[in-house]
Amino acid sequence: MQGEKVNTILLNAILNSVPSAVLLVDEQGILLGGKISDLTAHKTKSIAGIGQQLDQILRVRLDPENVEKIMLAFRRCIKTNDSLLLPCITNCKNDIHEYFRCSLVPVPNEKKVTISFINVTETILIQKEFDVVAAKYGEVNVDLQETMFKLDLQLMDIDRAHKNLTALYKITSIVQKTVDESELLNEVLDCMMRECGFTKTAIFLLDEERQELVCRAQRGGYMRVHLPVSQGVMGHAIAQRELIYIQDVMADSRYIASSDHPGSSEVAIPLIVNDRMIGVLDIEASQKYELQNYDFNFLRSLAGHIAMTIAHAQHVVKVEQEAITDSLTGLYNKRYFNDLITKEIRRSNRYSRSVSMLMIDIDYYKQYNDKYGHRMGDEALKVIASIIRQSCRDVDFAVRYGGEEFVLLLLETSMAEAIEVSERLRKTIEYYPFPHQHHQSHGSLSVSIGLSNYPDDAWTEIELIDHSDAALYAAKRAGRNCVRSYSADCVFFQSNNCNTTIGY
Repeated sequence: MQGEKVNTILLNAILNSVPSAVLLVDEQGILLGGKISDLTAHKTKSIAGIGQQLDQILRVRLDPENVEKIMLAFRRCIKTNDSLLLPCITNCKNDIHEYFRCSLVPVPNEKKVTISFINVTETILIQKEFDVVAAKYGEVNVDLQETMFKLDLQLMDIDRAHKNLTALYKITSIVQKTVDESELLNEVLDCMMRECGFTKTAIFLLDEERQELVCRAQRGGYMRVHLPVSQGVMGHAIAQRELIYIQDVMADSRYIASSDHPGSSEVAIPLIVNDRMIGVLDIEASQKYELQNYDFNFLRSLAGHIAMTIAHAQHVVKVEQEAITDSLTGLYNKRYFNDLITKEIRRSNRYSRSVSMLMIDIDYYKQYNDKYGHRMGDEALKVIASIIRQSCRDVDFAVRYGGEEFVLLLLETSMAEAIEVSERLRKTIEYYPFPHQHHQSHGSLSVSIGLSNYPDDAWTEIELIDHSDAALYAAKRAGRNCVRSYSADCVFFQSNNCNTTIGY
């Protein structure tokens, strides 16, 4: 009896604290007794309907589906004599959503079952609210991660853009340091390797006359120096006037190996300025450096800046060259010669080397020019200038001194060697088929040449010019179409074409 009292106290305590109900049912499904909590009154009360069928009592509160579920569990409990738990009974009767946990426990040795119902509506609703909050938190967290990822990408883009801008700025500023083509192109490639991380790259410039690409600067071991403009990936880039990217060079027939150790991919970007093709920027990348779309955009911009840098340097060189070049003949002009001869005399003095100077004048040029017109006269000047240029070495200097006068400065050349050059030059001009030359005094358009040597005949550049000029006048007085050399004892070299020797 004492134990039953304790159980009753415990049962009442549970019923008074949690919305619940406890039923005692026999094996026939007849309600034998039960209690239900009344939390508003803080007490328990007996369930009405003792002696009625369990399913009838359940239908008062629950919908048919849940009643059937509980009755099936009840019959199993009677049959197996095992306890059963229905963790969540959802009741939506009368548009009211309630949730119950139902447990069925057989009474030992009595063919009876105690059925307890605990209202877990509040717990379930809290759990559902928590799940909603958790789901929203998850969504917010995903959005936050996506935002942080995008931010990281933006930061990477900003960092990449900063590096790209730095590279572009440095490449553009190179032209402020030098306009020498070789130095400029090598500076550009060094900057690309330093700022962009490329390890194998080259700049090929277009030779329009030969229709080939010529490697002017390279890094990474390019062995190709000349490439026909119609061949290779670079040739395709020129034909398309667009960036060409080959991801796997070994699988593309257009690829021409640049060295014994080719890269895995190649990208060729044409260098275009004012719609004029000037060359190609070529890059071979290894498998460790796979080019991406953002690399292509940068390379297009980079190629544009490189092209402008090259074009600017070429323009500066052209302007400088025009300033020192005679526009008609293409030879150096007198202004450049005045600076040049001073430098060369000083250099020859420093290294104890000789310099020979030829002063050349076209015989009866005024007569030829007046009779056949300025256009014919200009053509004669250009032809003679071309012959003079072809008769000297790359280290020598050919100058249009003024009017029909030319100067040829032969470095490290003795008087004997200069005489040989002079005679060969005079004969070449004499036998050249100029138009209307048979009407000239000698039956041809010819030249007279006077020459002197430093340090044999002169100690200063002024003396060298004056003595060459004096020798030229000696050649004129000797009948023209001949060569005269200046000497300290006033004895001149006599050309085979001259009949007399003239001295001062």
